[in-house]
Amino acid sequence: MHICHMTSVHNANDVRIFLKQCRSVQQFGHNVSLIAPGLQDRTVDHVHIFSVSSLGKRIQRMIITVYHVYRRALSINADIYHFHDPELLTVGMLLKIHGKHVVYDMHEDAPRALMSDGRNYIPKMFKKPLSICLELFENMIVRQLSAVVAATAAIGRRARTLNHRTIEVCNYPLLDELVAPREVPWSQRRRTVAYVGGIADVRGVYDAWLLAPATVHGSKTMSALFDQACDRVGFDDGAVHNPGHAPVLATRHVVVDAPPRRDSAQRAVWLPHAQRQFSMLRQRIETVFSVLSAVFDVQCPRTRSLKDVVCRISTHMLACTLS
Repeated sequence: MHICHMTSVHNANDVRIFLKQCRSVQQFGHNVSLIAPGLQDRTVDHVHIFSVSSLGKRIQRMIITVYHVYRRALSINADIYHFHDPELLTVGMLLKIHGKHVVYDMHEDAPRALMSDGRNYIPKMFKKPLSICLELFENMIVRQLSAVVAATAAIGRRARTLNHRTIEVCNYPLLDELVAPREVPWSQRRRTVAYVGGIADVRGVYDAWLLAPATVHGSKTMSALFDQACDRVGFDDGAVHNPGHAPVLATRHVVVDAPPRRDSAQRAVWLPHAQRQFSMLRQRIETVFSVLSAVFDVQCPRTRSLKDVVCRISTHMLACTLS
């Protein structure tokens, strides 16, 4: 059986889509394809990845990229189509009209998510009407689809009122992820940075840019960071000057605004006392930034108001101490 997953928002390496669904289904002997934003077609772990153009502007993506996903889906001619984004509801309905089996993977309760603070690109006065329209549109199409996959129990309860062919597939860890790695003494372990979840404004990214610590130059860490940083700008640190990061930055539409990286040979080694003083200064700046963000209720500083200026100055001071 040929199963085709479709997304116009997530990247081809998405954990839920690629690792937990595409690879798992392929391991049961099915032919699996994935249509996702990218630069070129490829095959990874026996999953055929078909790339479509990823446009920076949201409106362009919702029209042009969605159309490209639809055209690619028709050319693949799979037995089952499994899509993951609300903006592909129209594509799902068109494929259903063509006589295909179509499954909708509900990652979130889209009408309620539209009302959240994370959707700050929508004016507040339009959020409620758009949420109502989206819910009516989603309900109408979900009733016609072959099945629904819900990411949580709460989403599953809502989906089940619309389509009785609903199943819950939560984002639990894969079994092989729970196997303990080879025991390595702490003194021999490398420094590692871990972040659980996607990088977005609602999760603490201010002003559409990211701050990459100067000490984190590892290719795996930075590539993972940049891969999530879609449509971001301004990495105020020399870590982005690694040539290996250029392809990832290009595919995710990240504009780099960073100072020239100083040659590592020119960096003087600080005395232990100076390093301690430097660390104390950095902690104080981090504390000031955190307090100012809370006091001024900074959500997404993109204007010239006082709270936004304070946030910008504070975080640039923090960036300078880290670079």
